[in-house]
Amino acid sequence: MDDQSTNIRLPYLIPDQAQKHVTVNESLGILDDLILLTIQSSDLTTPPANPIAGQRYIVADNATADWAGRETQIAVFRDEAWGFHIPDAGWTAWNIENSEMIFFDGSQWAAISTSINSLEQLQSLGIGTQASSSNPFSAKLNNALFAAKDVSDGGSGDMRLALNKETSSNILSLLFQSAWVGKAEIGLAGNDSLAFRTSSDGNSFLDALVMDNSTGIVDFPQGIQSSSINNGPLAGFRNLVINGNFSIAERTLSSIVSNRPAAIDRWYYFGGVCEISRQDLPPGELETFPCSSHFARFDVQTKANWQGFAQRIENVTTLANSTATLSFHIRAQTATQFHVYIFQNFGTNGSPQLTLPPFVSQPVSTSWQKVSFTTTFPSIAGKTIDTNSHIIMVIYANAGSPDQDGYFDIANVQLEPGSAPSPMEYRPPAIEQALCRRYFRKMDVFVPDSQAQLGIINMRSAPTITGGGTGFSPNGTTANSLIASQATGAIQTLSLDAEL
Repeated sequence: MDDQSTNIRLPYLIPDQAQKHVTVNESLGILDDLILLTIQSSDLTTPPANPIAGQRYIVADNATADWAGRETQIAVFRDEAWGFHIPDAGWTAWNIENSEMIFFDGSQWAAISTSINSLEQLQSLGIGTQASSSNPFSAKLNNALFAAKDVSDGGSGDMRLALNKETSSNILSLLFQSAWVGKAEIGLAGNDSLAFRTSSDGNSFLDALVMDNSTGIVDFPQGIQSSSINNGPLAGFRNLVINGNFSIAERTLSSIVSNRPAAIDRWYYFGGVCEISRQDLPPGELETFPCSSHFARFDVQTKANWQGFAQRIENVTTLANSTATLSFHIRAQTATQFHVYIFQNFGTNGSPQLTLPPFVSQPVSTSWQKVSFTTTFPSIAGKTIDTNSHIIMVIYANAGSPDQDGYFDIANVQLEPGSAPSPMEYRPPAIEQALCRRYFRKMDVFVPDSQAQLGIINMRSAPTITGGGTGFSPNGTTANSLIASQATGAIQTLSLDAEL
């Protein structure tokens, strides 16, 4: 017969044993130590300085003093001494220090929560908060993550969250609240079409956008304010810069200029002699400029204090008394500085030109970088505005240094209303070309008879005509057509320039 019990090793009484009360009391003490096991801590390596009788601990690794060699054992202080119990796999205890249930797996103690692999048929679950009958699953936290199970872990690498409603007339949605009041909702609200809804009070919701589930057609039941998208009733005119992606080069693809219109339509160059050219973006850079296939390069040939690439934007009233943002990509042959200036010009006999507060000098490297500048255009109240008024936007590539030469590259230039840059606006090439031809165009003409009227041109003003001899003139100040004073005898190429 064994002298102790199998599980918690209580000593047995033996026949004719003297002082039986000693053995019984020892068994009762063990029962008191291990039944309803609650421990003070499982992290201590040395006994507490002033232990209280009956308190129990789990001895941590690398124990010392009276606990040396007792790692993982249950230490109990009673009768002014430490007693120890060796746990078996499966024993459990409540850890007061961490407020969690722990268990012994045969070699170490661990939180029971780490061993739970599944929970089935739960009626409610609250994470960081109390679940309720109306919200049986409730969570109060700052971040949440759903991640796909990797192929290496036996998953597919995909992640799809499925939400289902019983019938079409039910609601399936995500409700967004502020101070516990519903302000927006996305989902299937009483039908199977996806709706984006808003509310001011959490009770009445307006459908802002509805996507028909059978046709895919998008409807805006409350209407749409296109000005919030593109500053006008038509798409494609948020960017006030014409030919900002350098897609049009009707003058020529490359030219050496000084203080005159550049090769690329609508652009000017100020300063010393410079070669202006339109360059093609290589395939590896096209992803950086999704609205462009080209960039402008101006290669300084003769140094000057201020070497600027500029565009004049028609009508000084544009952007008056409002905030606007200029953005573009830039790089240089060698690291240097660049500067941006914007002017309000009130026309030939108008008020004196105003210089907007200049932007501080900016560094430019040999790699493409996007930069943006936000400014407020002054009011034009009290100004005299004459013909040819405009805004001048200048990118000075050497910021006043007379020693700078080499080339500078610029791409995706955009000037738009607002205090932040938006992605480069795309306009179809035919529209961009039509905008450019208000200021410059070329025409191939053949005149069989003198005094013939040629074509409708409708340019900004009566253009200066070059090429084809001297036998052509604009038809009046509106310049809606040309008059030929003599027969050409052959096809002639005319250049018509009505730039600001």
